[in-house]
Amino acid sequence: MTCVFIIAGREAIPVRAIPLVDGWRSFTPDEVARGLAHRNESGKLEGLTAYHIASDGSISAMLPKEWDAVVDALDELSTTLNEAGQSRSVWRERSIRELPSRCFVWRDEFERCAARWWRMVHIVGERPGDKALNFAPRIPPTLEDAVFEGVPKGNAASRPAMPESELKAHSGPAGHDAELAALFDPVRVATLESLFPDGERWAKYAERAIRNGLENARVGRGIFNPYRAARWWLEKQAPAGWKWERCARVLASNLPARSRDCGHLLTGDYD
Repeated sequence: MTCVFIIAGREAIPVRAIPLVDGWRSFTPDEVARGLAHRNESGKLEGLTAYHIASDGSISAMLPKEWDAVVDALDELSTTLNEAGQSRSVWRERSIRELPSRCFVWRDEFERCAARWWRMVHIVGERPGDKALNFAPRIPPTLEDAVFEGVPKGNAASRPAMPESELKAHSGPAGHDAELAALFDPVRVATLESLFPDGERWAKYAERAIRNGLENARVGRGIFNPYRAARWWLEKQAPAGWKWERCARVLASNLPARSRDCGHLLTGDYD
């Protein structure tokens, strides 16, 4: 069963599904809560924001401090189960239920955070798929209702509390960020300035990538994924005269040879 659902045209996953999608490798419930509370010194899930769906269907971003109580509850659960000599399987089932229902993260944002984390981690005896995310994992029958508690069906939850313009900036085309980003080869800052002219500011943006969020588009030292960089630029810099449609045309015109037949995925133009 897939853990992905759609809100306002964008792919999302329940917070309670994250440990299952990860296969309990690194993003366990306590680590998820600490990351969302900005209390994880390792930087795991740094920059990820969770959202809450209210009873009227509106969507609100959750503040880091709202996760403090969840962190405390999970710490208490671990202590209680350890003292009682309970097994790890008991902890897994009960810990997921300590994560709040009706909460989700955007799939593409979680994928970026997970990829950034796994680039820094070495697994001894790593097997194929150990660092992969499975968005259709096996969910124990006893947890299925809990994982999807409060999750809207179809395109419900269509009245976000955030401004519509901000939601569109987050949403992108059909929400398939990972697939679209994979169409591109990494480019240097000078190329970004050429594709998306911004008064020679791209060099400064790159220097401050960790602080301003452009880090999510960084592929290596001094090189960036142009699709992710364009998404960041639109959302964070709001350049005058630029909308997604214009960025998509520029990107489609600059696809590498291996992806040249995929421009329609960006522009929606199949002619």
